[in-house]
This record gives sequence, C-alpha cells and structure tokens, in this order.
Amino acid sequence: MVASSTEVDFKREARKLLNEFSKDRFVAAWIDKCMHFGNTTSNRAEIAHARLKRQLGISQGTFATTWENIHALLELQHTEIKASFKKSLIVVPHDFRSSDFKELRGFVSISALYMSSYELWLTSHHYLLSGACLIMLSSHTFTVVVASTGDA
Repeated sequence: MVASSTEVDFKREARKLLNEFSKDRFVAAWIDKCMHFGNTTSNRAEIAHARLKRQLGISQGTFATTWENIHALLELQHTEIKASFKKSLIVVPHDFRSSDFKELRGFVSISALYMSSYELWLTSHHYLLSGACLIMLSSHTFTVVVASTGDA
C-alpha cells in the first residue's frame, strides 16, 4: 500500500486490505489504538461487576444483608476516590511542576495528569506518529490552548 505509485493504486490496495479484515478484527484493532483516557464503559462496568460479585459472595442472603454489602462497597469506593483526590492536592510528582500543568495541579487526579502528559507528548511527536492514528482531538485542542496562552 505504501509503495503505490498512484492514488488509484493506493485506494485499490486500501480496499483490498479492508476486505481482508473482518469487522470484529478491525473494531478490536481500532479500539486498541484510540485513547479513551484510560476508561471505556465496558471495562468500568466489568470492574464494578467483579467487585460487587466479590463483595456479595454467595448471593443467598436476605435483601437486608445484600443491601448492607452493596452499601459497604459503595462507601469503600467513595472513600478511595476521596483519598485519591486529597492525595492529588498534596502530592505533586516532579513531572508536573512545569507551567504546562499549573492550571491542572490540585484540580485533577495524578492519574489524569499522567494521561494529559501523554497527550501533550503525542502532540509534540505527531510527525513521528502521523500514521499511527493516535492523535486525538483532545491532543490538538490541548496544543492550541497551550500555544495560545504562550506557555509552550
């Protein structure tokens, strides 16, 4: 496909390549290449479902005991989230002390800062990755915002 001498040859090779892949394979490959900031709906749902199953154990209890188990699980998750955000307010890794992140520090989690850092890296290396389909609108927007504020 890359060695095609004309646009017509390129399009023909591209169609041939797409026909070789089944729909499921193409979607799986596309999902692996696209950024979802670390989360996809199915993944979060599966994790929550696994936690709930582990918390409930054998589900032959009464409604009251099941409700207490679910409530305890939700309280634990809420406590973990609050602790993560409190840690993000206090602890700032060295990577995020630059002016690029000053508006985000203390307002988003450390995990979100790492994801934003990766997106920023992608924008500065887009010429190396142009064929990899990794650059998302969020990366472009982040670059435009940073460039327009003069922090770049």
